Amino acid sequence: MINLDIKVIFDDAGRDIYIVDNKYMTYEIYCVYKILYKLRARKKTANLLGKHETPYIDEYLIMYEEEVKNRLDNKGCMVGTFVFIDNKIYSDKECVESFNKDLSFFEVKSCHMVLLQKLGYNLSEEVLDIDYKTLPRGCVLYDNVNNCFKVFIDPKIVGIKEYTDLVFKEFNIEDKVNILYADEQYLSIEDVRIWVATKENKNLIWN
Repeated sequence: MINLDIKVIFDDAGRDIYIVDNKYMTYEIYCVYKILYKLRARKKTANLLGKHETPYIDEYLIMYEEEVKNRLDNKGCMVGTFVFIDNKIYSDKECVESFNKDLSFFEVKSCHMVLLQKLGYNLSEEVLDIDYKTLPRGCVLYDNVNNCFKVFIDPKIVGIKEYTDLVFKEFNIEDKVNILYADEQYLSIEDVRIWVATKENKNLIWN
């Protein structure tokens, strides 16, 4: 009998996040972890009963333990700030490996104004009012305690998959545990134009 401590929460985009034995997981990782848990229980039972199927179990245990390890490994993942300008995402980011492992959170201290300045924007007050506050934007940080990435994003686009998928890809966290938060401080002051893909043209266009 499986006796896992399982909780399910939902992020601000309505996606389910599994908390299994105090570990944050996507549903896909949870499915692999559940198989691993079953194998561990079966091996324990086999050892107690003196059965000779342990080598068979060991082979699968190694395979699934490696699978869980790879899915929870954050090597090459990034944290930082991002903005959307026209149909592209721009970011100021750092690799998680560059941070002190004793920190509770990994986050880039740079702000969006610095990012825009790097992109060649004139950050006078006039331009700032027109451009900065109309841009969909957000940031990505890593929660080192719960082993998950937290994405704080413009509430107007938190539920638009075309945007969030680009954020995940930009920071290399597509298959990692990432939780979306609608953050009012990143709320753009104008209506956001929504990305759509036409059947005739696979490219993303502004509507």
